[in-house]
Amino acid sequence: MLLLVVGKLKSKINGFKKGIVFGIKCYFTKNPLALISVLFTLFIMLFALGVRYLEYKSNDSLHGRDFTSYINALWFVGATMTTVGYGDFVPNTVSG
Repeated sequence: MLLLVVGKLKSKINGFKKGIVFGIKCYFTKNPLALISVLFTLFIMLFALGVRYLEYKSNDSLHGRDFTSYINALWFVGATMTTVGYGDFVPNTVSG
């Protein structure tokens, strides 16, 4: 809701076409850290879905350390993307 108000206000001042997309652009221009956080979270969630899909049929499930759970895939992708890389979850297929 706030984004729409900001977009309408800025478009009225500057003579642009108003809309939600313009409001989002204005918000993320003023708060780039919010944009980075949103994109980072989105990428972690999407890559975790991909890893889970690619590694779901893997037969190696040593001590429950497999990717049948979305939470395990989130943990793996989050640890990998933040360069911590604990090594407790590892992909078992070539595509993973």
